[in-house]
Amino acid sequence: MDSKNKLFSAEFIAINLIVFLNYCNIALFFYFSQYLASIGISGDWSGFLIAIFSLVILLIRPVISPFSNPENSRTWLIASTFAIMVALLCYGWALDVISMTLVRIFHGVAYVVMTVAITSRMVASIPVEKSSLAFSIVSVISLLPYAMVPPGVVYATDALGSFPRALGLGALLMGLTFPLLALIPDPEDTRGKSRQSGLSASEMKKNLMDVGIIVVLLVAVVVWTTYAPVFFFLTKFGDSIGVANPGLFFTISSLAEIGIRLVGGRFMDRGNKPILLMAAVSWLGVCYFVMGWFIQSEYPFYVMGLLMGLGWGLVMPLLSSIVFDISEPRFRAFNTNITFQMFQLGFFIGPIAGTVLIQSGGFSMLFIAGSSVLFLSAILALGVFRRHPVSH
Repeated sequence: MDSKNKLFSAEFIAINLIVFLNYCNIALFFYFSQYLASIGISGDWSGFLIAIFSLVILLIRPVISPFSNPENSRTWLIASTFAIMVALLCYGWALDVISMTLVRIFHGVAYVVMTVAITSRMVASIPVEKSSLAFSIVSVISLLPYAMVPPGVVYATDALGSFPRALGLGALLMGLTFPLLALIPDPEDTRGKSRQSGLSASEMKKNLMDVGIIVVLLVAVVVWTTYAPVFFFLTKFGDSIGVANPGLFFTISSLAEIGIRLVGGRFMDRGNKPILLMAAVSWLGVCYFVMGWFIQSEYPFYVMGLLMGLGWGLVMPLLSSIVFDISEPRFRAFNTNITFQMFQLGFFIGPIAGTVLIQSGGFSMLFIAGSSVLFLSAILALGVFRRHPVSH
């Protein structure tokens, strides 16, 4: 961060590589529900065991976020990386609901500490005038594991003989975080700068009363809540309509997301971000509607992966960028962490609501419900932003 306008510093690159490793340890669990069935855990518990991870993050992130800052983040990263490695190794002995719940809770705690720490460091390395480009890059890096890891998990599981051994390989890869930390300055390197204190309760309350922040958080919850059931139950939907390899949906959608973010990152910084956000959310609403009513065969299924990927590719960096732009500098790390918190809220609500919707009316009901809430959130946000325009 020698230059205020420099984005591609050694620190920013190291941060993105750590973000990549962190998301790899989440993408490893694409086939988690199938693994639970293979060790005799009832399908009735799969939604809970998936969701408990996000519930832990929901409870802990707001508590620890006010205390995280660029100065202490490196220490947090060291501790949380070690804890994640231990957690991944522990899945091998968790063979019932109770032990698996304990491992999921421990893994969730380690993951949220790491995510909060890397987010705090990341926002301090981003120039204000390049926020959309920066978050587009970060979101591309966070997407790569979803395109690369799921097929790799299948191969590693077959080659190593079990899913827990594949997770053990993931634990070794997480260890690459430690050498990357050498590119992130020690806390002593910032001794000449004023150190940040934690945010007070009154400051956080005042910050979260900002109508713009509230609206973006609501839209984020809706986007992630509708995304999570697609991620966790898409294999079953693909199987139900005769798709040979449903996992290719996410490979295609991830590539589409990466492409549009690489192309559009700079342009988003120059455009009307709230209007772009509402257009992207509405686009997703259309895609979910089509998915629910018209997709009954393999090739249209893959086409929808492309189209939905374009929508997700725009929405996610726009959410982070708008929050970054409208936040006071002191609140940027906290607000960005809370925006990412909406990811976990969506991944908690989504699998549970998705299970209920699928059991009640099948996959059509799941996608139509998703379409409805996406359209409603776009209308609500558009109305609010017309009265309270976003400014840099």
